[in-house]
Amino acid sequence: SIAGLVTEVNSAAAEMDALAKKSATLKMSISELQAMRKQASHAGVDEDIMSSALTRFTKRLGVLQQTGSGILGSYLKKSGNGVFRDLNGAQDTQQAYEQLLQAFFKLKTAQEQMAFADAAFGQDGRKMLLLLREGTDGLARSRKELAELGGGAKAEDAAKAEAYNDALQRIQESIKSIKYAALAPIMEKATQAFGEFTTKFKNAKWRDETITKVTQAVKGLYNGLVFLGKGIVFISQY
Repeated sequence: SIAGLVTEVNSAAAEMDALAKKSATLKMSISELQAMRKQASHAGVDEDIMSSALTRFTKRLGVLQQTGSGILGSYLKKSGNGVFRDLNGAQDTQQAYEQLLQAFFKLKTAQEQMAFADAAFGQDGRKMLLLLREGTDGLARSRKELAELGGGAKAEDAAKAEAYNDALQRIQESIKSIKYAALAPIMEKATQAFGEFTTKFKNAKWRDETITKVTQAVKGLYNGLVFLGKGIVFISQY
């Protein structure tokens, strides 16, 4: 149906738009983000957790590159890990993440791995261990599988989705403006009517007469329903 098609279009546009915005926030390509999400899914790491971890890593990477310290920078300096120099010169999150994987692969003990993950990803670090232990080979496999399945959403597709969502938002805002303009006069008249009713209701005589009329109307309705019910019972019996 047309309604079903519109729903699917809106859903796909929202997904691609969100993907584009997230990749921009993380400073990595859309294809790379999709490959990482695919790898996370295979490894049993929740997509939201991975996104949260990468967002935190991107922020900590920025602090490292700007100040030479921060949580990640301080840890790497203190532990004497040479990846500090690589991360400091990384062009984007994508390159930095691969450098991180290579450095993680060299760690010998589980304690070192957990400390490294915590410094890079914060509270989600230990949940990212499954991904980190797959190393660059796991990420390469995910890229290959994604390419074989069509490559997922392309950057140009995401740009079209973003433009569609922007246009849809403008239409929705226009409809709201029309609705407000059309309903405002009705609200004004209703407000006036409410005020008149309140004023009249303060008059004891008018109030008593109105209550009597309403009561009689309700009784009449009730009696009519009772009569109708008896008639239905009578007909059903004969």
